[in-house]
Amino acid sequence: MSQVDDYKTVILARFCGEFLQADEKTANIRKTSEEIVVELRPAAEFTTDEVSAHLVAMSYQLGFDDMKPVWLMRQGNENELPEH
Repeated sequence: MSQVDDYKTVILARFCGEFLQADEKTANIRKTSEEIVVELRPAAEFTTDEVSAHLVAMSYQLGFDDMKPVWLMRQGNENELPEH
């Protein structure tokens, strides 16, 4: 693996670290591969195939919104302070 591949892997891993895997019942975030590519563009150039392959390897599930494939994710709230 080249250094170019290494840094892209780190960027995708960091992105995935922000969002937990989810299913249709637990997903509170739904993103297309294209949306993820745009979000990551300031850090590196990715193809939708690269993003999709990484998310599949990380066990993210695919769902559909308006007939469009989306990745099912959730943001954990374990870092939030409880309300008093």
